[in-house]
Amino acid sequence: RLTGRQLSKVDRVLRLMASGDLSARMSLPVDPDTAGVVLSFNRMAEKVEETVQKLRRSDEIRRQLLADVTHELNTPLTSVLGYLETLCMDDMPLSAERRQNLTRIAYEEAVNLRALIEDLTTLSRLDAEGLPLERVPLALGGIVERVVRRLSQIAEKRAVPIRTEIDPKVEVRGDPQRLDQVVRNLVENALRHTTPPGDVTVSVRRAGESAILEVRDRGAGIPPEELARIGQRFLRIDRSRARHTGG
Repeated sequence: RLTGRQLSKVDRVLRLMASGDLSARMSLPVDPDTAGVVLSFNRMAEKVEETVQKLRRSDEIRRQLLADVTHELNTPLTSVLGYLETLCMDDMPLSAERRQNLTRIAYEEAVNLRALIEDLTTLSRLDAEGLPLERVPLALGGIVERVVRRLSQIAEKRAVPIRTEIDPKVEVRGDPQRLDQVVRNLVENALRHTTPPGDVTVSVRRAGESAILEVRDRGAGIPPEELARIGQRFLRIDRSRARHTGG
């Protein structure tokens, strides 16, 4: 049974929690008969604090995702609309070659837009901890070779060759789709930031019980003072080049 003084303490803690101080707790009494009640109250308070923190994180994720979507989709969408508007102008004579070129660019921007939407969808699932991963035995070199084949036209267009150094015996347990996505992102990024006569090298090798995937390029590199920031969402080291290089 709680005494009047103890009930007063409960009331004070509840008032603190109601005002926003969810860390407020009751101190354990000397009387063992009421210690169990106080412990139960504190456990309940911890559950309330944990639930509120989860709700806050969820709300922050939604707001951040909305900001990310707006930030990332605005440029390609504006570009597509601009090209299509030009194509629709009746008072602007366009040669067949110019019209075809504008249509091709608008199509490429639309493809980039779709890729961004897919990336943001994956990001939202990761934030919600709901992205399922399939773990199966697979040859890591096989994934690298498929990615390099798909990116060969981009490499040729940029005049940046992709070289591979693959140990075909290296096998891992992983999700083929997600590993494909990771390798593609790394190689695309290397191509984007390498200019001729540079090249990109992708290697797969074994190191003890581990498999090592390495993507090397001859780009400008990352300033040492910025290395600690790598991994931050939508990080752009050089924002002046961000829209030119994409990504």
